[in-house]
Parts: sequence; C-alpha cells; structure tokens
Amino acid sequence: MRALMATWILGYIAGAAAAQTTPPAPPTDRAGAQSGKSDAGRRSAKKNATNEALASCLAQWDKGTHMSRQEWSRACRRVANRLQNLNVK
Repeated sequence: MRALMATWILGYIAGAAAAQTTPPAPPTDRAGAQSGKSDAGRRSAKKNATNEALASCLAQWDKGTHMSRQEWSRACRRVANRLQNLNVK
C-alpha cells in the first residue's frame, strides 16, 4: 500500500514538474531595444493616446451633466494630464 502511495505521489510531482512553463521575458521598458521604439517614439505615442482620450472625454459632455461645459473641460484636461504623467512599472 505504501509503495502504491509513494508511486502515486512521485507521479503527481513529476506531472507538475512537466507542466512548468518558461519564465517570462524581462521587461524592456528602459532600453526599448526589443520593442523597436525609441524614447521619442514612445512619448509621441503616449501623447497621441492622451490627446485621443481628451477628445473622447470632451465629446461625452451633454446638457444633462451636473457640470457646465467649462467645468467638464477642466476635469477632462486634469485627468488627461495625470494620464500623460503616469509611470507604469
């Protein structure tokens, strides 16, 4: 009975070891060599995404909103500025 249990446990461990995946690739956000984008290219893409988010936010305003158009615009610009300065690690 013990031999059967030991065989089962060893088989379980071997199966788990065989299921292991390769470790993830290291992040390349600093050098940008693997992603193919330079720092200027990333900044430009980030700025374009921020401008698109701002335009989308401004387009969502309507008269039923609890804010005036000017207040909405200020809030959208504040959020867009925060998104532009966001550093994701």
